Amino acid sequence: MFSNFTYFLSDSLHGDQFEQADERVVTGLRVSHVSGDPAFQQTIGVDIRHDNIAHVGLYHTEARRRLALIRGDHVTESNASPYVQSDVTWMPRVRTVLGVRADAYRFSVASSYLPYSGDDITGLVSPKASLVLGPWGPLDLYANGGSASIRTMFAGHASPQCRLQGTQGAPEHFPVPGGPPIEASPLLVRTQGAEIGARLTGGRRWSASVSNWGLDIASETVFIGDAGLTEPSRPSRRTGIELTGEVRPLDLVSMDADLAYSRARFRDQDPAGDRIPGSVEGVISAGIQYEHPSREFAGLRVRYFGPRPLIEDNSVRSRASTILNMELGYRAHGRWAVALEVFNLLDRAVSDVDYYYTSRLPGEPAEGIADVHTHPQEPRTLRVVFSTGSLL
Repeated sequence: MFSNFTYFLSDSLHGDQFEQADERVVTGLRVSHVSGDPAFQQTIGVDIRHDNIAHVGLYHTEARRRLALIRGDHVTESNASPYVQSDVTWMPRVRTVLGVRADAYRFSVASSYLPYSGDDITGLVSPKASLVLGPWGPLDLYANGGSASIRTMFAGHASPQCRLQGTQGAPEHFPVPGGPPIEASPLLVRTQGAEIGARLTGGRRWSASVSNWGLDIASETVFIGDAGLTEPSRPSRRTGIELTGEVRPLDLVSMDADLAYSRARFRDQDPAGDRIPGSVEGVISAGIQYEHPSREFAGLRVRYFGPRPLIEDNSVRSRASTILNMELGYRAHGRWAVALEVFNLLDRAVSDVDYYYTSRLPGEPAEGIADVHTHPQEPRTLRVVFSTGSLL
């Protein structure tokens, strides 16, 4: 993959383009066993995965031609995650789900620059619990809580938290030979969350739900625009509310909508501010689907992303974006289907994602200019799809 986020900020002659190469073999296994009856059900299992990354390399390039190796690594990473879960119905309107999962990781990095090599073993144990009350007619109530482990990109000596410099043309965030000592970061960080909600069901004609949730993340992962990577950052708290609904006004027509609003803040004190760059505050997704007994089907779906902060002090924000997608198709006998999908039906010129950082074009000041950088939404695009399942 070739990228250039800062154009000519670091190297005014060749530009800041770089190549990321990744050659790996991934193997894994998932095993589970369920025992008991519907009123008292137990599950035990394990997830196993091994990544043998023969070469993960970063090269300084120009016009996709390699100029220099910035860094090359051989990485192996193994993890095993055993878990147990107990699902118990205590009485007709009271049900609990209790579980615990252990995540154990072992990794090893052999780098082209010896100080960035290393290996380690780490792990976290994560419990969870759910309580479901009801139904009382169409109403169910539920509450969930627990913790989970989030994996950072690298750990120990390979941490992307480092801000290294010293190689011409290399983005400053990438670990490169000759840089200053680097600070280790944990491979796994803990996230704690809780949710309460309610569900309403009106048979096959309609359903609705509402939930209020919160997450405390020990280390938020943020995108670093001038380096083109993500890195562990400050502890954060995210809270929000979600509303979902589905209605079938006619036998051949169904409509659905999802609305969500969230508040994301860093939890520590920092003069830079407490907003999490890129955290979307409001999201709406809604659609209408039609399917005829003769197997023709059609659908329209609208997606809205609200404004979001681009830097910590909230002084720079992105604009909202709305796009409309369409689908027309025919479902043959069995599960086969063919469809024409049209993305961005109205050909809206909006951004898909925005970032705020410093870059430089030829002729601009050597220190660059801080500005909003946009990945535009793709223009109207047509795609023909053959499928063996539901497309909507």
